[in-house]
Amino acid sequence: ALNQRSDKGYQSLMLSVDGFKSNSRELYEIEEFRRYVNLLINQVPQMLFYIHDKNKMTNQILKSLSNNSSQQASIDPKKARLMIDAIQEQIEKTEDKEIKEDLSDFVCKIQSFVNPY
Repeated sequence: ALNQRSDKGYQSLMLSVDGFKSNSRELYEIEEFRRYVNLLINQVPQMLFYIHDKNKMTNQILKSLSNNSSQQASIDPKKARLMIDAIQEQIEKTEDKEIKEDLSDFVCKIQSFVNPY
């Protein structure tokens, strides 16, 4: 349904999670959320294209995809490439110049979570 819109669903979804208010951990540290995000991104790798970041969920999603064993968040480069390619494909479907200009923001944001080593 989002692809039927002229903006192809760009920043049209808000993601929120309930049930963890009493938990002192960050959302990305909760294993159930991490599994959910991984499944979601595997099925819809362009999800960040759809998510409006008013509630700062983009960072929660990216940190959830990272290697939990290291101090610095680090996404698998293959998963990052999958997401970037899917977002680029989604952006190419729209005629909106501003959305097309946002591709570099998506790429930089995702790449900032990729460990170069």
